[in-house]
Amino acid sequence: AEGGLVGAIKSVTSGAGCDLAVETAGHPITQVQAVEICANGGKVLYVGTAHEPVHFEPKAFEAIVRKELVIYGSWMSYSAPFPGREWQIATKALSDGALDPSAMITHRFELSDAREAFETLRSCDKAIKVMLFMDDIQA
Repeated sequence: AEGGLVGAIKSVTSGAGCDLAVETAGHPITQVQAVEICANGGKVLYVGTAHEPVHFEPKAFEAIVRKELVIYGSWMSYSAPFPGREWQIATKALSDGALDPSAMITHRFELSDAREAFETLRSCDKAIKVMLFMDDIQA
């Protein structure tokens, strides 16, 4: 039996895998795991910026083909060299109190209420930023 993330996803989806995997870390392990956890006909969205070569072993590449996965990429405002001018300006504005992000966070949910959080994001035209909190840690 598979363990870790792949095993957990297969367990909660009765072995089917998920319809959409969103990879935001840009790490080789999570880039491959995104493919492994997808169901047949699933979609993988790569947002994370790779900082080293990306390799798919034949087994992972075969999973893309046999599962007929759709792969998407999304620009995530990374600027080089990291952290880049935009990130420095935003970080300074946040730390100086010149920018208050609290108004952007319109909804907050515990991780156990993730389904409701995603439904809110999908159906509520007043949702700007929906936050999921883990282990009762609130920001």
